[in-house]
Amino acid sequence: MKDVKKRVLRSEKDGTPNFRMRLFKAESAGLMRRFLFFLLTALFLVSPGMAQIYVGENHPELQWMIIETAHFKIIYHKEVTDVAQEAAGVAESSYYSITRAMRMVPGDKIVLVLQDTDDYSNGMSNPLGHVMTIWTPPMPKYTTGKMKWLRRVIAHELTHEIHFWGLRSRFGIWTELLGIGTTPDWFTEGLAQYQAETWDIHRDLLLRVAWWSQKLLRVKDIQGFVGTDPIDSRLVYEEGHSLVRYMSRRWGEAVFPQLIKKHKQFLLSFDWNLYRKTHSTERRLYRAWLDSVTQHYLKWKTGREFMADAAKPFRTPFQGVYSVRESPDGLKAAVVGIRKFDEWMPELRVFDKKSKAWKSFGGTYVHAQTSWSPDGKKLVYSRAHPGISQSITDDLFLYDFDRGKEIQLTQNVRASDPDFSPDGRRLVFVKHFSGRCNLMIYDWRRKTIQQLTDFPLRTAVFAPRWSPDGRTIAFSLVDSSGKRTVAAISPDGDSLRVLQNSGYDARSPDWSPGGKKIAYIDYRFGTPNLFVMNRDGSNPQAVTNAFGGIFNPNWSPDGARIFATVFEKRDSIGI
Repeated sequence: MKDVKKRVLRSEKDGTPNFRMRLFKAESAGLMRRFLFFLLTALFLVSPGMAQIYVGENHPELQWMIIETAHFKIIYHKEVTDVAQEAAGVAESSYYSITRAMRMVPGDKIVLVLQDTDDYSNGMSNPLGHVMTIWTPPMPKYTTGKMKWLRRVIAHELTHEIHFWGLRSRFGIWTELLGIGTTPDWFTEGLAQYQAETWDIHRDLLLRVAWWSQKLLRVKDIQGFVGTDPIDSRLVYEEGHSLVRYMSRRWGEAVFPQLIKKHKQFLLSFDWNLYRKTHSTERRLYRAWLDSVTQHYLKWKTGREFMADAAKPFRTPFQGVYSVRESPDGLKAAVVGIRKFDEWMPELRVFDKKSKAWKSFGGTYVHAQTSWSPDGKKLVYSRAHPGISQSITDDLFLYDFDRGKEIQLTQNVRASDPDFSPDGRRLVFVKHFSGRCNLMIYDWRRKTIQQLTDFPLRTAVFAPRWSPDGRTIAFSLVDSSGKRTVAAISPDGDSLRVLQNSGYDARSPDWSPGGKKIAYIDYRFGTPNLFVMNRDGSNPQAVTNAFGGIFNPNWSPDGARIFATVFEKRDSIGI
């Protein structure tokens, strides 16, 4: 038996039997630096000044309440009572499924904090005190599939908390912190993704494009989060998620609690514990996973087209483009994008086709949807800014080209995705508040806001567009069951109907200039593609069969072209 072990160790590393010692030496320095960084970060997050330093906001007006369940203390402010009640059920159901899968049980109740003070969607887990914090606004634009945001984020953060508890020993929090600090982020985040959700089209798109561009992160790059590039940050999650799924297929789900148990016994080297459990190092695992991914995507590539070959590109100064919208006369184009991925500050620029000049408007953190007034003299958009109590707030802004001035249209309304009516008198936009999401109408002359829809909790809308005749507003709808469709409603709130009911994700409608056709994005081919349908939703036709993904279509004023965002290369998102 000893001879067999020696042969295994020799085969792992160029013939020398002292693989364990060299593996530990190679890993320990970097992991200890990560542990110290994690410890300092965790201590900072529970410091008295954390709330002010982290986001600079203060909300003395909020009335905080608490719900206790069998395994959670749920802290929330009164405005999200409905969300808190739903979260209690979601948390308990997730608790039973995840503790059973991971074969670990927390030693105390977990604190779950829910807040809806910012136009921001995220979650965070802290091992100090075992506190989960959830920002509750849904994020339907950036996700796909039927799983609701609250279920997704609670299960993800809960997996982290159970993982933390699984590393705890008689030395208490210190073993948790050391264990977390020496666990690579690809495993920590990949396991949380695996337990919380399925593999979906958006995750596959990002991984596929990075693979095709030969820009997948290497093993050393997915140990932690380095830099500010959002695609690299996401790849830590997606590569980790895919790696964990590969491990599950190869060794079964039981490998995860067993691996965590071994890591608890020897906290200084995750790689060595992985080897003890599977006889595979991280590098060897990565190579096997990459071979599997390559075989899969080579098959996927067959019959798919690249937009760089099939469509004419629109050159911009941005490395990443969110959207483009031509002015009614076709002489200008409003483009929202980011200059460099490692800056990640979306901004609005207008291209003048006569002078070939670009001009910046609206500051930073501008959202993708823009709209021109019918006379082309005004441009409306939304952006995030410090609102009341310094919360991150979305509001509507308008740039008046005649006056050369930006005008803020709303104050702390939490408004996004504006679109001008054909007569220029009104705007339709989306409002998020207290877990709900609805369409609103802004009267340009009266400066009043009227609620157009009254959707229940767990329903989300985005990307509304007014028809050229002014009789219909098409928009993206995610109903309470998670079904994603293109819907339409009249400006008076009557005649709500679904235009696309195929069962696939359909979103981002845009009307042709004559109003007879609607361009939209459809996921039925396993990736976002450009489709066109009749105004009543009939006769949907595919325009693309992309290898990458197509987003945010916008028809040109003359009806001859459709602009769309294309993601098919790791280092660029173009039009």
